[in-house]
Amino acid sequence: MFNRLCRLGVMAALVFALGCGKEQESGPKVTGRVLLDGQPCRPVSVYDFDVRFQNTQPLGNLGKRSYAAECREDGTFVLNGAIGRGIPVGRYKVIVNGRVFDAHGKPTNRYIPVYTEAKSPLEVEITDATKEITIDLEKKTVTAS
Repeated sequence: MFNRLCRLGVMAALVFALGCGKEQESGPKVTGRVLLDGQPCRPVSVYDFDVRFQNTQPLGNLGKRSYAAECREDGTFVLNGAIGRGIPVGRYKVIVNGRVFDAHGKPTNRYIPVYTEAKSPLEVEITDATKEITIDLEKKTVTAS
C-alpha cells in the first residue's frame, strides 16, 4: 500500500513538472521573411543559413534561450519554438548567420559579421499578437506585426 502511494506521488509530481515546463515553452508561432533592401533575400544554402531568436532577459525557470527558425530557399521562415508550440513572449535579439545571394545574384558573406550574437543590432518584441516578423539585412531593421 505504501509503495503504491509513493509511486502515485512520484507520477503526480512528474506530470505536474512536465506540464509546467511545457507552458513556459509555448507562445505564438511566428512566420517571417528575410529581405535585402526591401527585396526577398535568398540564402545560398538553407543548410548553412540560420535565423535565431535569443531572449534578452531570462524567461522564468528557462533562463537564457535561443530559438532557431526553419528557413526556406525563398528567404521565408517559420519559428515554431523548441517543442513546436511557439516561443514565449518577450524581447529577442535576432541573429542571422550564413551566406546569401546579393542583388546581382552572387553569393556574399557581407552580412555574417554584422548579425552575430555579440554584434547584432536587431531586437524585436514578440507578443501573443505577433504573427509575422520582417528582417531587412541591408536596412538593419526588424519589424513584428
